[in-house]
Amino acid sequence: MENTRFSSVHSERYWDERFVLRVEHVPSDAMPMAGKILDTGKYINVLKDCGQTVALGIPIAAFDTDAQDSLQRVLGLVDEAHLRASQQLLNFFLQEIDILGRLRCIKNYFCVQRGDFLPDFLDRANSELSRPWEAVSKAKLASLLDGAIRTSSGSSDPHREGIGCTLLPRSLLDQLLRILGESTESEPAAALVQ
Repeated sequence: MENTRFSSVHSERYWDERFVLRVEHVPSDAMPMAGKILDTGKYINVLKDCGQTVALGIPIAAFDTDAQDSLQRVLGLVDEAHLRASQQLLNFFLQEIDILGRLRCIKNYFCVQRGDFLPDFLDRANSELSRPWEAVSKAKLASLLDGAIRTSSGSSDPHREGIGCTLLPRSLLDQLLRILGESTESEPAAALVQ
């Protein structure tokens, strides 16, 4: 996968393809902790990609392997690094991002708990949405959506500014087929619907 920023990646492929554990490159002594090391690296990378400073507080010298009990000590240090990295990532999501508030916002708007904005938006944007997608003014559409949200029951939601709209250069049917993994080029859409 490309070296893209975390915020621009929209799939689980970020985790599955950007970070790979190559077992053949892992020393046999490190095998029991390889997965935990990989996860710790993922957490640190996400934090860095989000502009956070990562400080685990474990000096590199602590990993000195000259001692007899080095494997047990290194296992303990890996556990400590994993714990600190996962705590920093969790704190980032809970405090900086306010993930629970944002999930509540998604629930409110898209599970229609506060979905009263949608009919208002569709009424306001009807003439704009009737045009071909290339001719639709994205600024006008954003303004109409913002107006509909401001007059809805969700107007006091602190995360309402994160609600937006995007136009895709394909039909609803083509988009649904893409989501389902069907190829729209090899089979006509009408044949798949019947």
